[in-house]
Amino acid sequence: MLDLSIRDQDIDRVFMPYVHHRRKMNSPCSLAVLAKVYVRWLIKRLRKSTERLLFAKARTTSDVQRGYEGKWSSFDYSFYTPECSRSELMEWRGMLYFANPYVKGRIQLLFLEKIIKELSPRNVLEVGCGRGSMIVPLGRRFTGIKFYGLELTAAGVGDARRLSIKQELPKEMVDYVPFPISFSEHVRLSFVQASGDHIPFQDGSFDLVYTNQALEQMDHIKDNVLREIARVTRRAAVFSEPFRDWNASGIRRNRVLASQYFSGALDDLKSYGFVPIFSTDDIPSKVILHTGIVVAEKLVQSELRNS
Repeated sequence: MLDLSIRDQDIDRVFMPYVHHRRKMNSPCSLAVLAKVYVRWLIKRLRKSTERLLFAKARTTSDVQRGYEGKWSSFDYSFYTPECSRSELMEWRGMLYFANPYVKGRIQLLFLEKIIKELSPRNVLEVGCGRGSMIVPLGRRFTGIKFYGLELTAAGVGDARRLSIKQELPKEMVDYVPFPISFSEHVRLSFVQASGDHIPFQDGSFDLVYTNQALEQMDHIKDNVLREIARVTRRAAVFSEPFRDWNASGIRRNRVLASQYFSGALDDLKSYGFVPIFSTDDIPSKVILHTGIVVAEKLVQSELRNS
């Protein structure tokens, strides 16, 4: 297995400025807070399950699109700052943190920077690029690589395109990104509005395809999306997603079932043509949903036939 782990001191450097408070997970206060969170998500899970049973209220792509059109349209760059008052429960290595949830993106950027350095792709596709908070900094970090962003919403594509041509990114974003970025006329970024279950590129178009909490929203179409990612990938894929392996019980399982979030397991990847070569969930994550990092190589057809 490839070692693409990040040093603890680098995670601390990126994570700790966004932490408002912290305490031990096993302290009486923490246990009381976690118990309340568990009950809240258990009730939501039961209520949502009943609604789906009685009214056939399954989540759809239109539901996701509607929600994110609104989210991207109302986004404020102050969300990226340590001073932002937004706070959610996060955990890591026996500690409970009250932190700005957008800090997750900083940590995921650290991993993506290291992975891209290691794999040296010629071109990269992000499936579910949102408003460009990952792909634009990466495009400025790796100016020799052509980056493509696929996004379901018009608001996200519009924001990403505008961000990609700015000579100067918003200061809040520059400070947020965990590596130096600067304007270059040679940045190569393109965006397309489409759904992940119909990726409008030819077979084997990209050396690397990655998702960042995009499959999280696509459980209802995950089979088609993963097949599409395998189809357009030449070499490898990176999934920063809440795999079932890390969300199989307790609060996290209740959250997944209540929200109809991604339910795929690591072992499922082989059926779509991938074999993991690196995976970790040893990173700060929300108490209600753990997101890990998986790097997977594409299996060639002969390997698929023999598996």
